[in-house]
Amino acid sequence: MGPPAPDAPRLLVRPHGPASRAALWGCVAGLRAADPLSPVTVAVPSAYAGLSLRREAGRRAGGLVNVRFLSLNRVAELLGAPFLATPGRVPLTSTRQAGAIRAALHGAGAPLRDLANHPATTRAFAATCAEVDHLTDAELTRLATGGPRAASVVAVVRTVRALVAGTYTEEDQLRAAAGMVADDRAVLRDLGPVVWFAPTAPTPGALALVEALASRGLAAAVLATTGDADADAAVADLVDRLVPHLGPADPADPAAVPPTSGARGGVPHAHHVLSCADADDEARAVVREVVRRLEAGVPLHRMAVGYRAAIPYARLLHEHFAAADIPVHGPLPATLRETVPGRTLLALLRIRDGGYRRDDVTALCAVAPVREQPGGPVVPGDRWERISCQANVVGGLDEWEARLARLRADREDRLARRAREAGTLFAPEIVDRAADHAVEHATRLSRFVRELAEATEPPPASWSALAEWALGLLRRYLVPDGRDGVQWPDAEVAAYDQVTERVRALGQLEDLGAPATVGAFVRAVDDELDASVGHGGTFGDGVLVAPIGTLRGTDHDTVFVVGLVEGAFPPPPRDDPLLPDRARAAIGGLPRRADAARRERDDYLAALATAPERVLTAPRADRRAGRAARPAPWLLESASALAGRTVLAAELDPGHSTARTSPWLEVVASFEAGLAAAPTAGSLQEHHLRSLLHWKHSGLSLVRHPLALTEPALRTGFTALNARRRPTLGPWEGVIGEKAGLALGAERPLSATSLEQWAQCPFKYFLSRVLRVEELQRPEARERLAGTDRGTIIHDVLQEFVETHPRTSPEQPWAPEERAELRAIAEAKCLAAEADGLTGRAVWWELDRAKMLREIDHVLDTDEWARTHDQAVPYALELGFGTAGDPLPPVTVQVPGSAPVAFRGRIDRVDRSPDGSRVFVYDYKTGMPNDLDDLAADPVMRGRRLQLALYATALHRAFPTAEVGAYYWFTREEGPEAFAGFTLDDDVSARLDDALETIVGSVARGRFPAFPGADGWWGPDNCQWCPYDRVCPQDRVRRFERRRGDPALGPILTLAEEPWPPASEPVDVPDAPDAPDPVAPPEAGP
Repeated sequence: MGPPAPDAPRLLVRPHGPASRAALWGCVAGLRAADPLSPVTVAVPSAYAGLSLRREAGRRAGGLVNVRFLSLNRVAELLGAPFLATPGRVPLTSTRQAGAIRAALHGAGAPLRDLANHPATTRAFAATCAEVDHLTDAELTRLATGGPRAASVVAVVRTVRALVAGTYTEEDQLRAAAGMVADDRAVLRDLGPVVWFAPTAPTPGALALVEALASRGLAAAVLATTGDADADAAVADLVDRLVPHLGPADPADPAAVPPTSGARGGVPHAHHVLSCADADDEARAVVREVVRRLEAGVPLHRMAVGYRAAIPYARLLHEHFAAADIPVHGPLPATLRETVPGRTLLALLRIRDGGYRRDDVTALCAVAPVREQPGGPVVPGDRWERISCQANVVGGLDEWEARLARLRADREDRLARRAREAGTLFAPEIVDRAADHAVEHATRLSRFVRELAEATEPPPASWSALAEWALGLLRRYLVPDGRDGVQWPDAEVAAYDQVTERVRALGQLEDLGAPATVGAFVRAVDDELDASVGHGGTFGDGVLVAPIGTLRGTDHDTVFVVGLVEGAFPPPPRDDPLLPDRARAAIGGLPRRADAARRERDDYLAALATAPERVLTAPRADRRAGRAARPAPWLLESASALAGRTVLAAELDPGHSTARTSPWLEVVASFEAGLAAAPTAGSLQEHHLRSLLHWKHSGLSLVRHPLALTEPALRTGFTALNARRRPTLGPWEGVIGEKAGLALGAERPLSATSLEQWAQCPFKYFLSRVLRVEELQRPEARERLAGTDRGTIIHDVLQEFVETHPRTSPEQPWAPEERAELRAIAEAKCLAAEADGLTGRAVWWELDRAKMLREIDHVLDTDEWARTHDQAVPYALELGFGTAGDPLPPVTVQVPGSAPVAFRGRIDRVDRSPDGSRVFVYDYKTGMPNDLDDLAADPVMRGRRLQLALYATALHRAFPTAEVGAYYWFTREEGPEAFAGFTLDDDVSARLDDALETIVGSVARGRFPAFPGADGWWGPDNCQWCPYDRVCPQDRVRRFERRRGDPALGPILTLAEEPWPPASEPVDVPDAPDAPDPVAPPEAGP
């Protein structure tokens, strides 16, 4: 085919949108005037533009045959095939370029060398290398005169060029193709004339190729304008550059181009503005608008949504369209780093440097279907999370091995104990199963961590070895083909292939000379996986969701542009940190800050021009930053054009009159307001919510809504909400009524603390003892030694010491060497606590340890005082009752109205007078005695302190003739201040029976209402240290007071608030017992 007729214009300037496309079709027709079937190639600004134009060409009368739509780079690839086929010449990949940049930076001087390991530095230099790719060596020398920073940057660029010699860039490809146009090759005839359509920011190579094609009469150009003189300045410059090669422009002056259809004031403007609460509401509103237009007959593929900021809009739009079951296509919002193989590989590569921290190992097991063994099943991540927490593992291979072994041994001991109890009433099956599972999983987890450490041990440092090592880790722990029983989504399988391809490419960087350390390799992998996963969907099938810059040249009926926020759309122009404008001034042809601002404006206006209907949206708040957001000036520009006056930002806020009087403006006050006011729902979920909302506003019960009748979970939720609003308590507040298995009996002895829990808060008892909800304590969150662990250490120290140092008389003092032995035992227990991971932060532990050792020293002084005062000596330590093998039987209590109840327990210490007439029960308390002021008046402290009374009862039944005293021994106090308690008598027994009757009877009747107590400074009294605090509503005190008259609260109110004994009876507080005269040594134990 020959060149077009000489009088046919080859340089056309038209507005973006229908006018530029019409000019394109006219140009193509003119080029094919002599032969309608001759080939023509349209060089498009993007793949999306090419696909859109191809579809439009297919809709035109008669269609367009033999017209191809390719990017100019693809045209160059076809033309420059001989250049590309040169032996040893390969394209410069982003992986190799990044490797060369890192190598060059490591060899550079400060400060660039210090930034070599930062991914942002690599990305910045990659952009700079692309910008200066067309510069000759002489031009680089001139650029280096722009200052010390420019000289350093140029030195790095030259090093990178030397390292990647033998490869070619897209710019090289364009220049090579331009040089081969003169050859009369078959590919030129296949391509035919090339029409350059709506180019933006062309590189020198692109211009050279078009000029070369023009020299042979095989080029034409259709340039698109926005109507904004500043944004169109680049088009004007391009016209000046092309006129000598393509002839005069039509029209000659871009400024004279008439505005596009629908433009006001010369530039395209929106037809509708949406003001939303936040970005999430923006995405919902856009989906609703798309559905509304779909219902009106606009096909999905004729709508597009553009954004400038991918975060958060790309993900939000994809998520909400998916929720609406509306297909979309365009760049996917995820990066390879966010995919299952990407996350897993990075976790595996980093886990060794993290010291195999527990949270890293369990996170690895949670982020992907990781295999326990090669070819084996997927790891039980949730179970191993619990096991590792129970073992108090924080990190380190030795810690994993030792603490899992200790947990395994502890559970094996428990299993052995249960085996000894088999066939007795002391064999709880649920504990057997839990212990059995713990042993199995602790063994498997220990093996997994050990093998993980072996697998993640890096090979000798080289890029190829490290890449193969990383690929081996992926193959060992992930199988994306379903062989591990998990069927992977197609997108994740594709991501697996992309990840392995990029890692394999890193293994080919050996010749660049970059340091091949493990750290450098991991950073390189991280940088590689920052790439997008690619395109999703099929063009033409659904809504196009893409950055606004990629909408140029496409054709739609409606376009939405989201996220028009001041300061972000567009962002303020910033100088390049590597080559600022003052350095770029040394040489022409490099973009400046002003060029970037013009490009932003051009992209925005070009996106608006792609459709006759345009909708702009903006949020009023940035939830991520926690601040208000104001509409962008460009949105206010459109709003002012629509209103015919200047519109202020405040007019887009809820409540302003502008929204009520302006049909072009919609203000979505909130999610609920948008849901209620929208003419259509954006998804099935929104449809259901709208239906429920209208039902509620009609005054109808949500429980009777058709959705609630067909969805049991929804009906249950509404029932719960209604129940909690009622003035009486019901099952949703813990008052569940009599149920099988609730009643307590003698067949399984109870601990006193379990019933004390009911007396403090019945709902806490319900969650813990009935539903068996457990709090998972993360060892990493342990700041300091827990109070329970502190108590265990002190208990164990005192037991071991007193057991091995018996006293033969009440007055026998502790010798200095015995005190030293006590301290040695205490220090050994402290070391064991450290090994078990119980001690928290080192700085806190140092303080807690010192306090605890001083406290233990003082206990001996208090012991001497107590033995002398009571004239008794230690008789038994950790004296158990109620469990198989214990010396004492269960304490069985006949509770009025209920079956007998049996109790078990373990008494810290029992002292006995030499004549056996007096027995003293001691329960060590390592906390403060603040809450025991009323113990003398109420020996069970309203049911919250049953231990002493039950322990005293157990000893009274063992020594029926002895007087039994029961005391809390506060290890923090000294002398008589360390003790609080009573002597067991009929009044104490009556009070115990009374409390047990209330508690046991309430448990049997299924009464477990929440009892928050008084509202204090740190919250309700009973909730301040409760592990279930988050389960209860915030207004729990108000709800409790509103229902105080409910009969279900009667037992807990009587127990917790009424004085004991009743006010009409005198309170008999016994004096402290006098010490009897010393008599014979203690008798043999029971």
